[in-house]
Parts: sequence; structure tokens; C-alpha cells
Amino acid sequence: MITWHESIAHGPGGEEYPAHMAYRGDSQLAVISQDQVTHNWVACTPSGFRLAESSQLHLVRLAVLKHYEPCVCVDEAITFNRPEPLPCRVCGRGQKQQPRRRPMARAKKTKEKPDNGEGQQKTERFQQTLRCELPTEEVAKRADRAAHLVAEHEQKRDDLDALKKQAKAELDRIEAEHKALSAQVRDKAEYRSVECEKILDFKRWQVTVVRFDTFETVTERPMTQSERQQAQEELDLGESTEEPEPEEAEA
Repeated sequence: MITWHESIAHGPGGEEYPAHMAYRGDSQLAVISQDQVTHNWVACTPSGFRLAESSQLHLVRLAVLKHYEPCVCVDEAITFNRPEPLPCRVCGRGQKQQPRRRPMARAKKTKEKPDNGEGQQKTERFQQTLRCELPTEEVAKRADRAAHLVAEHEQKRDDLDALKKQAKAELDRIEAEHKALSAQVRDKAEYRSVECEKILDFKRWQVTVVRFDTFETVTERPMTQSERQQAQEELDLGESTEEPEPEEAEA
């Protein structure tokens, strides 16, 4: 059975701080001391192996018990955050030892009663999700993590929206190109930029557009009112600038 002894430990600088030592008989099993930086209780073996660390001393002591003397009573104490395990019939922890009775000099023989199963006990270990109180530092860590997750979620959602817009633009481009190619295959032709010439016929008041690559007439239409007025002004201007021919000399 493990017993606990309180003592004083000395740090590297000579400072003193409380320590709790676990013994089984004369053998030292573990030393629990308080970290001067994190102020957590740390349990280590004499060889320096770290067994457990927590801000609560009783949780570290229970971890030492679970390591050296595992029992269902220790698991229940850890689950329900009890300072010590309850008295247990399995391992005998916490049970009061009854004093041995001296046998009577002349004991009468009694008939043994048949064993009907009364007084027997069976234990079975299992895992169950139960409510556990969190220390203050654990609550702070989870709150900080939750804030980071919210920011990360917003960033990922913005990235997703940008990817959706980019994918939609790519789909629109593909659809437009597909429609253009389908129209070219159906019509066996496409539209290109071709050099053309516009001919203004002032006698018939017609406008003709001819393409230079095949010299075919593209369109032929009557002049608009504005085009006629512009053509008339150009004709009047041309007549006014012509020089009169000299008159022939009389014979």
C-alpha cells in the first residue's frame, strides 16, 4: 500500500518549497513538487521520469496511485474529481482492518450453509462520457483557440467565395467559346476584321460597301439625308473652286 510523507525540497538556488513523497514500505516511488515557473504540481520517479503534471495536487497524487496501484476506485476518483479514492473492497484501500479474533477453546461445530451467491461482488471497468470541471487556465486556452478558429473560418469562407467567383468566370469563358465555335461549325464561317471601301454614288444617291479581300459588295443602300446634304455641299464647293475657261478670240 502506498503511503504519503510531506517534506521540504530544495531548489538550485537553495530555495525551499513543499514536496510530497510516495513510499511503498521503505522504497520511494515518486516525488511531487511544485514547478517554480508554471506553478503546476509535477510527479517524478527517483530516476527523473515524469509521471503526471497538473495545477491540482490531488489529481497528481491520483495519477501516481493509478500508475503503481491501478484500481477502479482510483479511476472513479479521477472521473468525479475526488481528493481521495473511496474505500474499495477490490484493492482494500481505505478499508479498516478488523482485529483478529482468538479462536475459542472449544468451538462447537456448525453446519456450513450452502453458498447461494450472497455477498459476492463483480467489478467491470468501462469508459463513459461524464462532465468534468475545467481549470481556469484550460478555459482560457480553449477561449483563445475558439477565437482563432472563428478568424480562420472567416478567412476560409472568403477564400471559398473567391474560388467560386474565379470558377464561375472560367465557366462563363468556356461557355462563350463553345457557343462561338458551335455557331462557326453550323454556319461554316466566322466574323473577322476585313478592310472595306465605301463608295458614294452622287448620281444615284447610293452608298456601296465593297470588301477588299474578295471585292464583293457587302451592302448597298440609299444615302441618308445627312449624307446627301454633305455630298451636296462638297459638290457646290467643287464647282466654286473651278477656274472659268478663257473666251475664244473673235476671228
